[in-house]
Amino acid sequence: MLSSKALSKTEHTVILPMFLFALSFLICLVLAKLNVEEMPADALFVGDMASEQTITTKNFPVEPVEVLAREMAATLQPGIRKPIEVRVAFRNEATPLVSISKTSSSCNIVLNSNPRGWGNWKYFFDEAEKSEWMNLAELSIAHEIGHCADFESSLAEGADIKKKTVLSGEVFADVYAALYAQELMGSRAKVSLQVLAQVREDLAWLQPDHATGKYLRNLRAKIKTASAGQEIKPADLTRLSHELTRR
Repeated sequence: MLSSKALSKTEHTVILPMFLFALSFLICLVLAKLNVEEMPADALFVGDMASEQTITTKNFPVEPVEVLAREMAATLQPGIRKPIEVRVAFRNEATPLVSISKTSSSCNIVLNSNPRGWGNWKYFFDEAEKSEWMNLAELSIAHEIGHCADFESSLAEGADIKKKTVLSGEVFADVYAALYAQELMGSRAKVSLQVLAQVREDLAWLQPDHATGKYLRNLRAKIKTASAGQEIKPADLTRLSHELTRR
């Protein structure tokens, strides 16, 4: 039987590490709470990157963008076999827009009502005046519809979708958007296309799978002359994008 002195020593040996462990765990919980509740929401997605803009559904409402997306869907539908559907939904992605086509019977363009995702418009809007925001949104919607066009074009050619890289898909979608802007946005296209290329290059370190800036700059002349002297229809955007990005 242990003496009271030995027992006291044993209790200290067991209790002290348990107390320190509990204290460390409590500190971690407090720090985690501070990180989640007090840090700017966007920091959870992009680390310590600074931004001059704070985009919310108040200074950039979802509704006008949804109306624009539906109008664009109607315009571009003739070039997409799957029906283009636009909806607003709360998603966990750190992006204001997402397209879903590979696993759906339709081309779904989803406007992300998650404030953290919607707030990430700022990385485009940082580079432009507020008067350009809707133009940048229009270009971004065209990019997402371009993903649907890319998927259908790849299937039509019998390409192995599983072997297609994320970067090649982003290049196709950006070229599709650039052609759309050139043909349908008129003088509004210039600043938007410059911002798209600049943002792609600036964020290449953060999103290497979306680093299409150099491709856009290399293809700039070809994009400008791709439709020279001909009337471009929605279906032509898919064909021309495929021709320009084919390797």
